[in-house]
Amino acid sequence: MEIIKYKAERLPVKAKGLLPHGPSMIFVDELIEKTDDKATVSAIVPRDGIFVEDGARVHCEYLVELMAQAIAAADGYDARNKSEQKERIGFVVGVESMHFLKDVHPGDPLTVKVSKQTEVSNVTFFAGQILDADDNTIVYGTLKVWRSKNFSV
Repeated sequence: MEIIKYKAERLPVKAKGLLPHGPSMIFVDELIEKTDDKATVSAIVPRDGIFVEDGARVHCEYLVELMAQAIAAADGYDARNKSEQKERIGFVVGVESMHFLKDVHPGDPLTVKVSKQTEVSNVTFFAGQILDADDNTIVYGTLKVWRSKNFSV
C-alpha cells in the first residue's frame, strides 16, 4: 500500500469541504484514512431526510450513496491538496453487485471503506464495504463510477 506522495492535509478532515454536494445531501462526516487506491470515511445515519422513512426505516440506497460519497470525498481531498482549480466530475453509473447483510437505524455510527479495483478509460470499479460500530460488515459490493480524468482514488 503506497501512501500519497504529495504533502497532504492531516487526516481526519471534515467531508463538507471535500464534496460538491449541498449541505442537505452530505451524508459522510469525515475522511479518516486515504492512500492512493483506498479511502475510509465515517458517517452517522441521519434521524430524518430523504433516505429515512418514519424516523426508523433507512433505505438501502442511503448505503450506496455513502460509498459514492466516500469516493467523492477522497477525490476532493486529492484535488484540494494538489491545489487543483477546476472541479472534477464523477457519477455512479452502475451498481455491479451489492449485498445487504444487516439493517441500519437512525443514529448508528458507520465506517465506509472503498478501494479502486479496475479502471477502464473513464470508468472505475470500486469495492465498497460499510461496517457498524462493532466492525461487523453491514453491506458490501461494487460500484461503477464514471469520472473525468486525473483522479487518484
